[in-house]
Amino acid sequence: FIATKANSVTTEARDSIVSTVKNDSDWLGKGAAASTYSTITQTNNSIKLAVSGGTNLVTLGDFESDWTGGWLRNAGTETWSNGKAYTEYKGNNLRVECAINTAYQGVYKAISGLVIGQIYTLSMWLYTNGDWWVFSDFGMATQTLSTSAWRQIVVTFTASSASGALSILCQNNASAPSVYIDNVKLEKGSMATDWSPSPSDPASGVKTASITIGD
Repeated sequence: FIATKANSVTTEARDSIVSTVKNDSDWLGKGAAASTYSTITQTNNSIKLAVSGGTNLVTLGDFESDWTGGWLRNAGTETWSNGKAYTEYKGNNLRVECAINTAYQGVYKAISGLVIGQIYTLSMWLYTNGDWWVFSDFGMATQTLSTSAWRQIVVTFTASSASGALSILCQNNASAPSVYIDNVKLEKGSMATDWSPSPSDPASGVKTASITIGD
């Protein structure tokens, strides 16, 4: 929806300006007019990227309409719940707790539709009180986490498989470690853009924006 709205706004602005330029029957022969048309096209593309960001391939990444976010628990995982008390942005996030002295408990989410050889960037916000790993079955390097503050991790990788699991699992801790997960995004390219909902997310989870273009 956001990308469609951005397309509509920028198309209207572009068509209005281009129509004015084309009213001059000799517009193609005028260097300044042709340059203006080129600039409009480039600006159009920039506005669409700025408004919509990269398409999020992870559904329910903000945990608002479903606090589980479609993630599943590994066998033996102690508890999981809505972690509202530790919110980086607003509303829901996913809280996962593992048993004492037990490794590889945690959560995972199935990811599909990747293109082998394509560059992707994963970004997410995490808060932990123990040692955790973030890893995947599709080519991303394993990330080791140990922090007592909200932190965004950003990982760029080349997909080695078209599908697999994105996992967040605890290491062997002397105390029961917890992790809070929020605003998960996986997108094409080597740059992390601001979180945005997946096109497959429910409409109620879409954040809308208004743009006004003056004279």
